[in-house]
Amino acid sequence: PYVAFDSEISSAYSHPLHNIVVPGHTCDSTYPLPSAVFQCFGENDLPAHSNLTLPAIDSSARYLATELIYSTILSHSTNRKHCALQLNILVERLHHIPMEYILVEVLFGLIFQLPAPPHSLVYYGSLIIELCKIRAATFPTILTQLTNLLFSHLDHMNYVVANRFAWWFSYHLSNYQYIWDWNGWFWCMQCAPDHPSRWFIHEVFGRCVRLASYEVFVELVPEPLVPLLPSIPQPMFLYTEQSTEEIPGIDLARKLLQAIRAKEPIEELLSLINSASSYLPEDIVSDESKTLQIKISILAHCVLHVGEKTISHCFTALHKFRSLFLDLLDGDETKIICLNAVAQFYISNPLVHCLVIDRLVRQQIIDNLVVIKWLFTSEMVLFTSRFSWDVVKGVLFRVSSSLKQASKQLEEVKYELKQKSGLDEVTGGLEERQEVEWRAMELEEKVDERNKEQREVSLAICEGLVSLLAAHLTRCDQEAIDYETTWFSCVLDHLRQLLVENLPILKQYSHLLESSVFRSETDPRILEIYQEFKTLL
Repeated sequence: PYVAFDSEISSAYSHPLHNIVVPGHTCDSTYPLPSAVFQCFGENDLPAHSNLTLPAIDSSARYLATELIYSTILSHSTNRKHCALQLNILVERLHHIPMEYILVEVLFGLIFQLPAPPHSLVYYGSLIIELCKIRAATFPTILTQLTNLLFSHLDHMNYVVANRFAWWFSYHLSNYQYIWDWNGWFWCMQCAPDHPSRWFIHEVFGRCVRLASYEVFVELVPEPLVPLLPSIPQPMFLYTEQSTEEIPGIDLARKLLQAIRAKEPIEELLSLINSASSYLPEDIVSDESKTLQIKISILAHCVLHVGEKTISHCFTALHKFRSLFLDLLDGDETKIICLNAVAQFYISNPLVHCLVIDRLVRQQIIDNLVVIKWLFTSEMVLFTSRFSWDVVKGVLFRVSSSLKQASKQLEEVKYELKQKSGLDEVTGGLEERQEVEWRAMELEEKVDERNKEQREVSLAICEGLVSLLAAHLTRCDQEAIDYETTWFSCVLDHLRQLLVENLPILKQYSHLLESSVFRSETDPRILEIYQEFKTLL
């Protein structure tokens, strides 16, 4: 760009510049994460009747237009309506460039930014809706064009990004009465069952069902795509009165349910559960572990059935009968049995299932580490579904939040202790100081416990994912089949995302990750992910 001003520059006064010393690397040095520029429109994507020319991808004009839009979005991020108006002014002033196409690229580049977008996904989704209102003649058409373009390239897309795409698409549809021309996507039904396009539509349908009632949304789905609909999100009570199967303990479950509804005391309910041997066949009674498994299953199903009306009813029931769970769940194995029962009850409602797991942990009925152990041993968990990754993120969020809270409390107590350091025995400050010292010791132990929990959970998640991937690769190599399946790509992409997204946490345990999880004998196809992670440390 400076070639046009070569004569002026050559004759201009030269200013001396001081030497710039680049700071050296230290252990506390922080660096920006690698980023990618999202561009998907080219010259051939503009309509034939348009007289505008899209600047080349590597041109300075394209770069400046992108930066102008990006800075406008960042500077007006507190008000989506005002931001949309400013972007509209920008598009109208630069009318000699197809700014709407570049605007769509920038918005979706922000939505797809890894490991996390600068703002909430809802903000970008609502901003796009505002732009559709302001520029109703052109902007929705460009969005439709981009949506079809992204859908046709799903098999080349990172699954974390594809999940964001599914989120935006379902959110956008919910604001337009779920109206969409599905006919152009029928071709995906001819693809393999695990093809990314079928996975994407199933994810979109699952999210739409959450945002609308199942009965309303299912009427809007065309017949060819009905097989991709999720199951009806209703609980599955194993011990229902209409059950005709011979389920062990069904009589005990019905009696316990009657006792709960009759508001019998907790002691009576516990006594009834402990009398399970009177309701079970002799071959089961002789097996203590099997008997305990049935007792836990009956308790979990009955409590969840009582609170199935709303999520508030469910949380209230779990709190009310918490002591019954604590009496039965005395180890990791029993807690995993309980989680299996909860999964069986909410097998077709992953949203409520995830919320119930969170409540069980917060009420200290189940441990975070046990949730991870269950996740990697349960046959009911599919790692191509959103549920499994929501559970993993929930566990990491809880352990991180509890550690931050405990550390903050400890800092406050230490500051209070420092303030009381000048008090003497005459003013009665000695007793107060001793009391604060005891609180500080207790909080230090609490912080150590939270640190240990975070370390164990982080390592368990990484080890579980690596074990799953290694088992898959071994099986594929033995059977001489292609290992790059939808499941493999989904797990691998999410593993990469978890490592980068939790970089500040996992950075503390990098030596443990290298010695116990990503060892030298680990498959190179998995180890490559960790080598990428190490470059960010």
